[in-house]
Amino acid sequence: MRRQREPFDAYGLGMRSFRNDDFSPPPPTLWQGRLQSAEALIKSNVSDPGILRRVDDIQAALWTADQDRKRMEQTLQQIQPERAARELKDALRDQFEDPSNAVDDLVASLQRRHETIHSLQDRIESIESSIDRTVADVEQLAASSAQLALGSSASGHAELMEHLNEDLEILAKVHRELADQ
Repeated sequence: MRRQREPFDAYGLGMRSFRNDDFSPPPPTLWQGRLQSAEALIKSNVSDPGILRRVDDIQAALWTADQDRKRMEQTLQQIQPERAARELKDALRDQFEDPSNAVDDLVASLQRRHETIHSLQDRIESIESSIDRTVADVEQLAASSAQLALGSSASGHAELMEHLNEDLEILAKVHRELADQ
């Protein structure tokens, strides 16, 4: 009996799957596909090692931000926002029917939980927005590098690199803030 080769994961890292017969790697997220395309274009048109290192740094920061986002989404799923909202609505109805102190304390506690959930959701959206903005900036750098390689003038190359540096700092700051909590 001939042994089947183990399939590689989506990133070619050689991780083995548990089942050989039905292997389908998870699709990369939209930003990963966009970033890979932009990186390939940049690497084919740019020879400056500083720019290439910066793009690698940005890729690492994006990956870290995406991991933070995924952890926050998992936490949010465990909190069960729909159940929390339903419990708050029920408590508010009960408070309307019976305005005793015991119900008031429960409502206050449920409202704090509800606010925390919304804060977490806002944080996730903020990270997603930062990721999208940074990938768009990398795509702009890719287009600019292609324009330069074709002999056209690409204005604003220095400003674009400065903008990418700011994006990198924002992603790093978000990660540090999450790590400190």
